[in-house]
Parts: sequence; C-alpha cells; structure tokens
Amino acid sequence: MTHNEDCDARLLVESLLERLSPPIRAALALRELEGLDYEEIAKILRVPVGTVRSRLNSAREQFRKLYTKAMKETEDV
Repeated sequence: MTHNEDCDARLLVESLLERLSPPIRAALALRELEGLDYEEIAKILRVPVGTVRSRLNSAREQFRKLYTKAMKETEDV
C-alpha cells in the first residue's frame, strides 16, 4: 500500500466512524483503538458489561455495512 493509499484508507475509516452514533463509536474506539477490555470500557462509560457487548456488536455491524458500501462505490467509479 502506498502512502497515498494509506492516507485514503485512514480518512475513509475516520469518516465512517463519524457516522456511528456517539455511544457505539465510543465503545468501538475504546476497544479497537485503545485496546481496553469490556470491563474497563464499562467502567469508563458507566454502563453494564452487557451494554458494552451490545454496543460493540452494533458498532461492528454498522461499520462493516458502511465500509462494504463505500468499497462498492469506489469500485463502481
């Protein structure tokens, strides 16, 4: 991957993350970017661990759909 492709990919990911609702974006960022475990995320967000699991599941599913759609759109260009 070239530097430009790497930058484009990073911008795409940031753009897609911004489209997620704040509660699920926060959970995803704490898990995937900060590497925190579910219990740590629950403490930070002041929600039960089950809520963290639910938010992460929603975030991953929504992100996957957005990413797939974005990739399909770039292929069509």
